[in-house]
Amino acid sequence: MNRTRLSIGAALAVLSVTVTATPAVAVPSPVVWQSPAEAAATDFALVAKATGWTVEQAQAHRDAADRLGRLQAAVAARMPEAYVGGVLASTPGGTSTLLLKGEANAFVRQLVAAAGIPIIVVDRQPYSLEDLATRSTQVHKQLATAGYRDIATGVDIAHARVLATVGARPGLPSAASAVSATLSADVRAATELTVIDGPVGTDLEAFGGMRTQDPELCTSGFSVVDNQTGTTGVTTAGHCLVGEIVDPGDPDVVYSFPAEEEHRGDFGDVEWHSVPDTTEPPNFFTNATSIRGVTAVKPLADITVGERICVYGRASNAADCTMTVFMTRAACTVDGVFNDRLVAMNTATTITDGDSGGPWYNLNTAYGSSKGFCNFNRIRRAMFSVADLYDEAIGVSVRVIG
Repeated sequence: MNRTRLSIGAALAVLSVTVTATPAVAVPSPVVWQSPAEAAATDFALVAKATGWTVEQAQAHRDAADRLGRLQAAVAARMPEAYVGGVLASTPGGTSTLLLKGEANAFVRQLVAAAGIPIIVVDRQPYSLEDLATRSTQVHKQLATAGYRDIATGVDIAHARVLATVGARPGLPSAASAVSATLSADVRAATELTVIDGPVGTDLEAFGGMRTQDPELCTSGFSVVDNQTGTTGVTTAGHCLVGEIVDPGDPDVVYSFPAEEEHRGDFGDVEWHSVPDTTEPPNFFTNATSIRGVTAVKPLADITVGERICVYGRASNAADCTMTVFMTRAACTVDGVFNDRLVAMNTATTITDGDSGGPWYNLNTAYGSSKGFCNFNRIRRAMFSVADLYDEAIGVSVRVIG
């Protein structure tokens, strides 16, 4: 196959659009621009199909997630020592939950009363979110010190515990009770540990949602800007080895995609690449032919257990809005490489090899980029790095409209 290698500037110039009803510049066929209204119609229809709800119920459930997320962020900012988290109702119109260590005060009660959705406050929890996150990190590090190389730990706020999964390793204890005995007493009591055979996690093999390659196949996440220099570029997963990005209108045309900075550690699994001689627009693909603009980045404190988020990857080549948030703080060590502050989903559906780095989003809001899978409670769960933490990880911010 003959391939043309060019600067990506030519392709992005014609794909650069604004968030108005129509693109500022003609977009090459078969790519189509989605307005915010069209983006909402697409995503709510996907949720309705997956759940059996009406489109109106899907929209109401999204609204409840946003309201609960804003309440969580306010409580976390004002009362970090007491904040545990929120759990979204599983059905539209249901009662959500706010969890607190200690007693709910007048500030919390006023926020709940003004939220506009039914919320029950469950206070007097034994641990705050930070208490659990500290324990989760301690468990992960102690298991690594004991010699295990495949580890997943996360914060299960609904049950006030740390969930840990360990991949069995020759020469080390393989019974859950024996592995738990390697943990210090102060974290052991709050930890539910599972040992499995085989890998605990798997890393999956211009602007968001484009195919990246050479030598590996991955997906780009979001357009970003370097917070120090103003240089723009595009993200993908930190474990991806790629040097090209593919023109979505012509797979035989590829463009230079030089790497700038990679992070695989305390703030997830993400890297960014500059794209010479161009400015990358704040857009991303949600399927092979549809693009939309980024209007906001979801704050980490607003991400809620139980809320539904969409994902797109070039390998599976279909938007998936079926998964819900299982844990908002999780860590995964794959073959000895540690990644923390990941979000874990309730399952892993259409995501496959080659989707790594692809965008997680809701409507026009960027949530993060695909990391891969990790195992919790013997369930393979999709994981993503949080876009709100890109600055801490690689010194960039997601580009947004305006």
